[in-house]
Amino acid sequence: MRRIVLFGFALVLLAGCSRLGLDFGDDPSKPDLLAGPGSIDGPGDAGGDVGADAFDGGDDGGDIGPDVDTGVCGDGEVGPTEECDDGPDNSDEDPDACRTDCTAPRCGDGVVDDGEICDDGNGTPWDGCDATCRATADACTECATDADCGRQIDTCVTLVDGTFCVPACRTEADCPGGTTCRAWRPGGDLACIPLENVCAGCFDEDGDGWGVGVECLGPDCRDDAPLINPGADEICDDLDNDCDGLNDEGCPPDLIVDGETVELSGEQLFDRVEVRNGGVLRVERFSGDPGDVTSGGGTGCLDITARVVRIRPDGTVNANGAGGGGRGLGADAGWDGGISLVNTGPAGGGHGGRGGAGDGLPGGAAFGNLDGPEIDQGSNGGSFRIVAGGLGDACAELQGRVSQGGIGGGCVAFRAPRIIVEGQIRADGTNGQNSTEGPRLGVVDGGGGGSGGGIVLEGRTVEVAAGSALTASGGAGGRGGTFDPPGGGDSCIGNGGGGGGGGRIKVLGDTVRVDGILRANPGTSATGPQSNARPASPGTVFVE
Repeated sequence: MRRIVLFGFALVLLAGCSRLGLDFGDDPSKPDLLAGPGSIDGPGDAGGDVGADAFDGGDDGGDIGPDVDTGVCGDGEVGPTEECDDGPDNSDEDPDACRTDCTAPRCGDGVVDDGEICDDGNGTPWDGCDATCRATADACTECATDADCGRQIDTCVTLVDGTFCVPACRTEADCPGGTTCRAWRPGGDLACIPLENVCAGCFDEDGDGWGVGVECLGPDCRDDAPLINPGADEICDDLDNDCDGLNDEGCPPDLIVDGETVELSGEQLFDRVEVRNGGVLRVERFSGDPGDVTSGGGTGCLDITARVVRIRPDGTVNANGAGGGGRGLGADAGWDGGISLVNTGPAGGGHGGRGGAGDGLPGGAAFGNLDGPEIDQGSNGGSFRIVAGGLGDACAELQGRVSQGGIGGGCVAFRAPRIIVEGQIRADGTNGQNSTEGPRLGVVDGGGGGSGGGIVLEGRTVEVAAGSALTASGGAGGRGGTFDPPGGGDSCIGNGGGGGGGGRIKVLGDTVRVDGILRANPGTSATGPQSNARPASPGTVFVE
């Protein structure tokens, strides 16, 4: 109240001065009674304020009247330009929530709110949901009024056998089978009218029981495809099989190996498998006891079931040296106390073919079947180990030396309706260790090579394109060597290791085309100064 009275007094003073002919203009020689501290105008202000700061001394005191909220969306306070504001609860996804732009939920915002049947985010009436968020009516749905028929543009009409909904249309393409787009009465709007104005029976173009009519199982979303209807099971084929508006729901994920290395093993289920752009799908190496595939927990082998498999030209599936659980182990050799445990080089592992034998030591046995869908991993080659040397024995100084056998190839199976291989699938065994490759020079005998692994392609249509290769070959045996004791005397003379037997490749399908390479060769058996290992046997390749 004090400030308002002061302002009134100032106006009276000004009026009085005016009558006296006093001039308080811009002449600097004359005092400015309205400037400076304590004046109505704020300090340093060029002139009188108008509006919010008129009675505020330069904003150093309270304004007359309430402060104005400029409104910040999301602060929980409804500003002058906002329809709502629930702060952190604002959402563009939750039904009936204040939207993130602080507008109220409404038809056309893409969220089905209370009182809406549908909301596709637009006001187009011809896309299944109209501008009032009501869905398109199914033709020949019984009704009492237009309100029973979904969209505002749909109509409840009387036909020969009752009253039914007829969806609005523009052309024949808007109408389901068994109906035609025409005026439902002279001068009326176009609608999908059932043939002969009768909804009795079932108009079913594809014969699956779903279509238009009271005797149908219900409306059909695709009346030209008998395997697609609301009663069908959804399968992984990029189609909406069960007419719920979703494609392939519940299907397994895709496996796309794009320019990276992905390691897997065991049985796997995917929708689509593709290896491309230099990507490598690697089989996890066998982790169990050699020769006992059950101890590896599924490692060493990858068995994939999918809808479609494609190995692009620059894609690789690698199971080289991933096996070892195969039961065709190559025999070990060794030396203990001056007595040869087995006076021969280690043997190669077997699989599709027998491993190469050392001199007097049989190679690993072949196992597995030729043409069935089963799959096996390769076997390890035998190793050579000097356990102890006898007194004065030339091999005594080699005690503890080991020449490792090669590792069997792993196994890979792809089972899908459609398989295309344009790149590489490899399941080769690795080479046995040469005598000069041990911890120190002079291990003497070379190790046996690992056998080739297994590859199975099983599908309705299988294509192995030109330029591609499937290989399951055995590894080479290690070369034998000679050790001359530094102090002289007899030399310790070694044997060559046997090569690994070839693996197994099976290409099974209703339609099979092979223009690429299928190879299951045996590994080369090695030589040694004392004896050479015997040749290994090739694996098997079966195409049907």
